[in-house]
Amino acid sequence: MEKDNLKDLLLKIELFLKVNKIDEALILYQKLNKNWNFYKNSIKTEKEKNLLLRLVNYIDSILREKKTYFLECSKFLELRKKYSKY
Repeated sequence: MEKDNLKDLLLKIELFLKVNKIDEALILYQKLNKNWNFYKNSIKTEKEKNLLLRLVNYIDSILREKKTYFLECSKFLELRKKYSKY
């Protein structure tokens, strides 16, 4: 297992999400999920916990924006598809 710490892994996920590399972000998320106990035990201080929590909340906001964007795009494409039949 690589020696990435939780903060580095979350930052990589954030970066991949920002540049729309969803597949790479998913791979890192699966790695995080698989090794969660290792990462959880590596958190030592309250300051580090707060920093990681803010980072997770920021990633959550990015994911919510992406979800909204993809839903709007799919609705637009569906509407366009319906009108193209005429």
